[in-house]
Amino acid sequence: MTRVLAEVAFVSLAAAVWSLLFGYPLSLLAARRSGPRPRRLADDELPAVTVIVATLDERERIEARLDDIARTDYPSGKLRAIVVDGGSTDGTVERVRPRTGPRLRLLEVAGRRGKAAQVAAAIDACDDPVVVISDADARLAPDCIRKLVETLAADPRAAIVGARIVPETALAEERLHWALVGKLSWLEGEVLGAATPSGVALALRRGAVELGPGAVCDDVHLAVAAGQRGQRVKLCWDSVAVESRTSATRAGMLALRRRRGRAFRHELVRAVPLAEANVGFRLARSVRLLMFDVVPWAIVALGVLGGGLAAAGERRLPAAAALAFALPLFGFAAAAVERRAAPQPLAPLRWAAISLLALVTLRWRLSAPGEAL
Repeated sequence: MTRVLAEVAFVSLAAAVWSLLFGYPLSLLAARRSGPRPRRLADDELPAVTVIVATLDERERIEARLDDIARTDYPSGKLRAIVVDGGSTDGTVERVRPRTGPRLRLLEVAGRRGKAAQVAAAIDACDDPVVVISDADARLAPDCIRKLVETLAADPRAAIVGARIVPETALAEERLHWALVGKLSWLEGEVLGAATPSGVALALRRGAVELGPGAVCDDVHLAVAAGQRGQRVKLCWDSVAVESRTSATRAGMLALRRRRGRAFRHELVRAVPLAEANVGFRLARSVRLLMFDVVPWAIVALGVLGGGLAAAGERRLPAAAALAFALPLFGFAAAAVERRAAPQPLAPLRWAAISLLALVTLRWRLSAPGEAL
């Protein structure tokens, strides 16, 4: 009888976890309907845009970042930039100041402030209808800003549109992470209007949402604030931004996933849906919180139950469950990975292990004291 109960518990738990990990994205994929592509706007149809770059001790990167913005194909007469500095002490400000002028403004925020506070100050300081927030270490494809703006213009209900992020790293697990998370976020945006764009590059209708007090993670905070108010958040797959500050080692990836995961969860927990929040946002938020708080421990419980069943002589159920999880994992990985990349057959398993460990230890204080969320 005990063994029967263990088998029932194992199968039920495996089915629930499988539904969240694979059933959810497959359902989004099935529900997606191809709509009209955003129309390419003529230069005189494009709105004025301000690009906000938050900096803190970015002396070695900031000039390349400003050169990158200058290479965009967005009409120069409609593009301005604000570099908002949070108290750099390495000479960042001294490198920006000589380049200021009609199209570039330097805004210094008193004290060593976090990125969310810097971005909020910069948004308050500009008056263009569209704001593009981009990290100091990002590189944007020449048409990235244009495509973000065109996607925003194509959907009047959209408050935010994010770019697809491509990490500049040789670590296969990190590339796979961005590809899988990016595809899921794109589907959530297309079907539910509840994508989670990255602050590496996103476009925002100024005035649609605000960075409220206590914001820790500016991009997630803005996305959930839009969802709370019934606005749509999308991801433009054709708009590409390169993230250069990424993990080079698996240990670094684990630390980064834990740090960003804590910030992500913090913003989700504090973002209680308002009355006007749509069903898509409520569903996406619930699934994400389950992914943070329930699924990792359910996977650990599955491992314990499966090991117990195998020790008791029942190896078919654990083997079948392992296959049921491995096949879609490798299938999703094969669909997401770049076609010209060198084969990394074990990368999906390593990525899954790193992600699980990051989630299980998410709220354990294993990092350096004073580490910011």
